[in-house]
Amino acid sequence: THRNIDAKKEKIKRLIFFNFAISYEMSFFLSGTITPAGVAQVDRYMHLSAYAQDGQLEIDNNWVENTIRPIALGRKNYLFAGSDSAAQNLAVLYSLVNTCIKNNINAYTYLHWLLKKVAGNKVTPQAIDWLPHRIDPKILEAFEG
Repeated sequence: THRNIDAKKEKIKRLIFFNFAISYEMSFFLSGTITPAGVAQVDRYMHLSAYAQDGQLEIDNNWVENTIRPIALGRKNYLFAGSDSAAQNLAVLYSLVNTCIKNNINAYTYLHWLLKKVAGNKVTPQAIDWLPHRIDPKILEAFEG
């Protein structure tokens, strides 16, 4: 409920401030001056306070890590591609598929359409409009493979 969320936010704010206060005081107590570590603590406190104020901010980056994991695995696979050109081709393929996923496009349908398009048409500078993030979804809906 809304009351539980507000209570949770207040608890998080108190924990963040308590953590900041203890670390900042310890930094000052040990050195007698405001050290670079103390300045860094103030910076961290400001960022964590923003998290506690804005409900849209995430406390971790798991979503991003899960999103880029296939890219990291692809990088590892490029080592075993056989040649530099094969590795570049794999990188292009991974990029196209992941861009399709990000833009809610069926990667199989898109690649099927793209291969037919490339085979039947001259590739000109306007072919940039064939990329997954620029293509009109209606074209793929009308495509019959």
